[in-house]
Amino acid sequence: MEHFGTTISLFYQGSQSGNFSYVTNGDLNGDSNASTDLMYIARSKAEMNFEQYTATISGNTVTFTAEDQQNAYEEFINNSSYLKNHRGEYAERNSALLPWYNNWDFRFLQDFYIETGKNNTRHTLQFSVDILNVGNMINKDWGIQKMRVTNNPLVYRSIDATSNEPLYRWQNISGDLVTEPYQDMISPSSTWSMQLGLRYIF
Repeated sequence: MEHFGTTISLFYQGSQSGNFSYVTNGDLNGDSNASTDLMYIARSKAEMNFEQYTATISGNTVTFTAEDQQNAYEEFINNSSYLKNHRGEYAERNSALLPWYNNWDFRFLQDFYIETGKNNTRHTLQFSVDILNVGNMINKDWGIQKMRVTNNPLVYRSIDATSNEPLYRWQNISGDLVTEPYQDMISPSSTWSMQLGLRYIF
């Protein structure tokens, strides 16, 4: 139309959210540096020796059997593409990657203008709508940035006197054995937002 102008823009940003190392919680190699030893990724859960342990969670006593921990370990490995693809190896330093993050931003501009005076001076009123992370507005599961749950879920306890193999515990969080490597990051980057603007251009 003669006195109107519309602009629509869509911006995309995709990025790897970071990298990290999977390590064992505890001094596995006896060098007096705890939580720096790279984690061994077993070929199968049967390779892993877990000790039964009991924890008090919010006043309640919870017991985690060796079998419970083996099953949680297996589920955790299978839920991580890095760990699943490197069974039978030690994790490499800084080689595990956080999930890819996709972000779309939308901008709508509407100009209303008139020309006045002998020189046809243009006066413009510009209305703007910016929707940041518009994908999350469309679908609550889109545009979510992820963070790791833990990078040291395996807790070294001792050397088993019978088998001479390391004995471990599998980490629990609030009474649940860890089975997911990533969780949603609760931050402005994981939610959509909108801003409105009005500008006079002369």
